[in-house]
Amino acid sequence: MKRTTLLLAIALSISYCPAQIPGSLDFSFGNWGKSLTDLDSRRNSGEVIEIAPDGGLIICGTNGYANEPNDCLLIKLTSGGEPDISFGNQGAVSFGFGGENSQCFDLEILTDGRILVAGVCWDGGNQNIGLAKFTAAGQPDPTFGYGGTLMVNLGKNEYASSIMKLSNNKFVITGPISGPGEREDLFIMRFLSNGSTDTGFGTNGYNVADLNNDSYDIPRGIVLHNNKYLISACAFNQSYDAIVLIRYNTDGTPDPTFGVGGKSVIDGLNIMDMIIERATQLAIDQQNRIIVAGRFLGIAGTDGMLLRFLSNGYPDNSFGESGLKVYAIDEDNAFMAVGIQDDGKILAAGYSWDGNDLNTFLLRALEDGTPDPGFHMGQGYAIHELSAGGYMHDMANSMVLPSATKVLLAGYADTQNNHADVAVSKYHLGIVTGINEQLHSKEISISADPSDSRILLIHGLPHNMTFQAGLYNISGQTVFSQPLQSDQANEVRLQLPSACRPGIYLLSVGNDKFSGFGKIAIL
Repeated sequence: MKRTTLLLAIALSISYCPAQIPGSLDFSFGNWGKSLTDLDSRRNSGEVIEIAPDGGLIICGTNGYANEPNDCLLIKLTSGGEPDISFGNQGAVSFGFGGENSQCFDLEILTDGRILVAGVCWDGGNQNIGLAKFTAAGQPDPTFGYGGTLMVNLGKNEYASSIMKLSNNKFVITGPISGPGEREDLFIMRFLSNGSTDTGFGTNGYNVADLNNDSYDIPRGIVLHNNKYLISACAFNQSYDAIVLIRYNTDGTPDPTFGVGGKSVIDGLNIMDMIIERATQLAIDQQNRIIVAGRFLGIAGTDGMLLRFLSNGYPDNSFGESGLKVYAIDEDNAFMAVGIQDDGKILAAGYSWDGNDLNTFLLRALEDGTPDPGFHMGQGYAIHELSAGGYMHDMANSMVLPSATKVLLAGYADTQNNHADVAVSKYHLGIVTGINEQLHSKEISISADPSDSRILLIHGLPHNMTFQAGLYNISGQTVFSQPLQSDQANEVRLQLPSACRPGIYLLSVGNDKFSGFGKIAIL
């Protein structure tokens, strides 16, 4: 029997204001809220995004498919999401650290605009630390390493998963290190501005630590905390997993005033299902507390999780349950990035997986860890489908907040060519910036076409403007998104997709000067 669809009465309220639905795409950025970059028609992924001194966006990542030689990539976009053609080769740089294969995991931008990049390179089957430095224009910095790049071999297998700049032009890296038959330990290493090892740090410039009783240690995230070096990591074991914080003094010794002997261990977690990935990003809030993002593997599936620690390394019992908050949402989710708004609310981003499609996931939590009911459709999170390929896979690996009202995410999105592009997307945080934003509102109406209930008739839109129309289900997922053009007519027709299931939907219409939304009931 063919299902009959009924579109109930709708009212669409329009407001001429830049403060849009929290968690919705900022259509003024790139191509309707997202910017995709393809390099060499290969698989590309953005790992980290940072803001340059001139306001541009720098993204580092990897260019290439699995099981083949990879290169690192460095991309610069304007603040509006367009390629900055003055950077590198028409806005992008493809490079290697040395050896046969390279991957890039982190970057830092110095005050003069120069860019430090850290990752891994393979040489003769060995993993080595890969470092590079570029000028603000995207050219190799000849004062660093050997013509701008450097491969560091500590005699084992090691790579740099995170990098942190210091005020004296030195920098610190961290990552895993292991010898033949050994489990990975954490290492921390400090360098001079030219890439030389700082032998005044630790032992010959570096230190190594086992985080949790012969565990597999994968650090990912390093920040300056109380003028000391704070690192977050996953520590895996056959019978248990842990999230570990470790803090070092500036001479490379563990800080005995932090946690227990310099470490804070949250044990007994099942974080990974035999998959090692670089998670556990961290951020410091306005009260000097430490927030760590990751994922929790439970009986019902995988959920995003946040942990909060006091400044001394002990769990913050006022957050979640004994410092841990697991977000049990219908589908499998994971947090790969975390940030703090100016008002103390927490942002976490990563992916949502429904068994078929992998989509970009963005959550906002209140100060106590509960999802923010004022974010997106009231659940506290938004799921966005940025891909357009056969695989329909996209996700966020990194975030940066360019202002109090916006957040930028970087990761990848599959395309119609069935390879991934670097994806940068920008979202509204919904902070009201002025009373005048409330003064120019008017209601317009929506009705169903009597001859076809899947055609919406929208009345009252401004004439001769281009909008982006988006339809969201009750879980906050984007059902479809398409441009919408108004002309001199009073009526604009919008065709709904045939795959819409019965339920409540949110329709949004907007551009950089105009926004509106309303609920739709499809039966």
